[in-house]
Amino acid sequence: MKTHTAFGWATQVVVLDEKGALERVIAAHDVGRAINPQQCEAQVEGSVHMGLGYALTEELPCKDGMPVTFRLRDIGVLRAQHMPAVDVMNYVLGGGSFSSRITKVVRTDNGLAYSTSSSMSGGALYPGTFAAFCQTKNPTVVFASQLMLDLIEGMRAGDVSQADLDFARTARVEAFPATFGSMSQTLSNFAQLEYYKRPLDYYDTLRAKYEKLTLADIKKAAQKWLRPEKMVIMVAGNIDECKAGADKMLPNQATIDAMAAKFGGRTMDGLAKKYGDGTVNVVTLK
Repeated sequence: MKTHTAFGWATQVVVLDEKGALERVIAAHDVGRAINPQQCEAQVEGSVHMGLGYALTEELPCKDGMPVTFRLRDIGVLRAQHMPAVDVMNYVLGGGSFSSRITKVVRTDNGLAYSTSSSMSGGALYPGTFAAFCQTKNPTVVFASQLMLDLIEGMRAGDVSQADLDFARTARVEAFPATFGSMSQTLSNFAQLEYYKRPLDYYDTLRAKYEKLTLADIKKAAQKWLRPEKMVIMVAGNIDECKAGADKMLPNQATIDAMAAKFGGRTMDGLAKKYGDGTVNVVTLK
């Protein structure tokens, strides 16, 4: 008995440079109506990333029938800096790129999670909320949280290169026309101008505002909106295993030690003392 059926249409073009090396991948996917556009785009990018890895770099060395390593970085998975520009020409919008630092550090370098993301919610009439997220094993919850905290602090300190800025700015500017891809989108965008009391030339000047951004602007925004002192860390899982933190049998011990030294130790209680009064509130779900 079938409970559901779904399909889509897709085509991909791989562009090589004059030396025959991979330069660019264009992925065009007609997925119909995407319930979660951001996740849909991330899945398309992920499929391209996975396919390139299978074809060009990956291997799984085994000994006596068992893998010799369980870390993504050791089996040839493409790193973020090796991922070519991916033009996702499907009918969705949003972020979720494999070039993000959280994906590179938490997923690729340390093999702690498959799903990682960050977002900034909010609107024109009220402040937004920044959130960083990952799915990981209970014993590595504290370690993964510390890695994300370290990246957040790096952003506040201005740890952003010109290449980082250029890449992000281009991605945002080039995606702008797609927000007017249909009559309904166009009507909605101009209706929002009236609702938020914005000038009629708002969209005419928006791209220019992105193009004028500087590294100083990014640092200023990070210091304003990324507020560790107001942060709430929420964990869902086996609370005893999560609170215990990483044990000595896990890989990446040097990185675990470095994060523990910076963020209050290996345990959840230590992390709570670093970013609060040490209280860990537990809600039991039945």
